[in-house]
Amino acid sequence: MRCYLIRHPQPDIATGMCYGQLDLSLSQFGQLQQASLLEWGKGKGITQVYTSPLTRCTGLAQQLSALSNSSYQVIDSLKEFHFGHWEGKNWSEISRTQITAWQQELLHFCIPGGESLSQFHRRVIAAWQALAQAHQGQCIALVCHAGVIRSVVAHELNLAVTESVKLGLDYGSISKLTIEGEFKQLNYLNRTLKPPESQKY
Repeated sequence: MRCYLIRHPQPDIATGMCYGQLDLSLSQFGQLQQASLLEWGKGKGITQVYTSPLTRCTGLAQQLSALSNSSYQVIDSLKEFHFGHWEGKNWSEISRTQITAWQQELLHFCIPGGESLSQFHRRVIAAWQALAQAHQGQCIALVCHAGVIRSVVAHELNLAVTESVKLGLDYGSISKLTIEGEFKQLNYLNRTLKPPESQKY
């Protein structure tokens, strides 16, 4: 199986805001990134597109599936990490005590009204394993979020999910995994696109 893990384009939100499952549209720059991603998607042989239900993902997924003459499916478990009561607040407005507690116990600290990293990772990987089993030998795309991509990569490369936060993933970036039985390879991570007319891959 070949899988393209696509992080959504830039959302329309101010710098410094905390968001995970907050539903956001794309910024103007994000719309340009989406156009580049659609140009990139031509001829990739994608047979199925899966997407987070959040708006910053679904528009790209719908158009990518139409472009590749494939179907797309919304999977709720591909949502980003749930920051609970922190969603939509500036990081400076969130209790420093709570942020410190979260940083010190990253895996198991449950954000009020949200989830822990452990809970998040379990739901993402349960969905991912079902998709990987269903699409052996095929080429699929996931339009989702940085946290989801980090969890999938960590799982397949046997990395601690707490270490995966160190993996940089830009808006509109593409990462590629190849899985053939026990053979697993991260072909590339966080590949960003040039303007459509100069794309070469």
